[in-house]
Amino acid sequence: MNLTNRVRFSANMIAMCHAGIKVKEPGYRFQTESHANLHLSVLIAGRVDVMTTSQHATASVGSLVVIRPGDAITMTSPAFGMTAVHVALRPGSYEPALSSAVIPAGRELFQTAQLIHREIAERHERIQILAPACQLFTLQALRQAAASGHDVNDWTARDWAERITTRIQHYLYSPVSIADILSDIPLSDRQLARYFQQVHGMSIKRYQLHARLDEACDLLHDTDLAITTIAFELGFPSSQHFATQFRRYKGTTPTQWRNSNTGI
Repeated sequence: MNLTNRVRFSANMIAMCHAGIKVKEPGYRFQTESHANLHLSVLIAGRVDVMTTSQHATASVGSLVVIRPGDAITMTSPAFGMTAVHVALRPGSYEPALSSAVIPAGRELFQTAQLIHREIAERHERIQILAPACQLFTLQALRQAAASGHDVNDWTARDWAERITTRIQHYLYSPVSIADILSDIPLSDRQLARYFQQVHGMSIKRYQLHARLDEACDLLHDTDLAITTIAFELGFPSSQHFATQFRRYKGTTPTQWRNSNTGI
């Protein structure tokens, strides 16, 4: 499956439309009966409920939100707010036609979004990278959105492993089991486990644990949330279990890690 030949966008789309960071505080609400442009957003932080003409879903960190031109849309985030990297494309500046959706962003797309966010937020001297980075973000997001509806017969082990990792990232803040997260993927548990081990060198369950602990590090560094709150937000059954797993992974307790990495 070669999406390079299927996904195109205008080379001057950055000048035509808008690319950047969208930051909304808790209590955010947006509603329109007819969205003007194609909107592609990847959430870096927070959570937002998205209701479109065809779908009602919750977007969390690592989600790609696709809003099709002409769709009615309501977006709300009463408790969390959100930070997202986004582009808006005018109709006719891209192909193929896409449907509105909330889907897991791929690892490369999420990394590009993080780069753009970091460069803008820190006003880094290498600001000249932003235009090509935003174009890369747009191409990756279009590919991801287009691939979500394509036939999977030609997918490789790496393709399936990538789908698993993005699903895991999508559900970091949910107690949903791995079996439920992957329940609609049309492969056996044995096939999924084999492909994932082949590509990542670890089990799916271990990858999920490490992803949650890495996210915990970000929360410890960037927020003042209590450790117990972080533990439950990330699906750990207790703060003691969280602390035990954290120490095994990082070699220190969550409190010690926070103190040594935030200057407290």
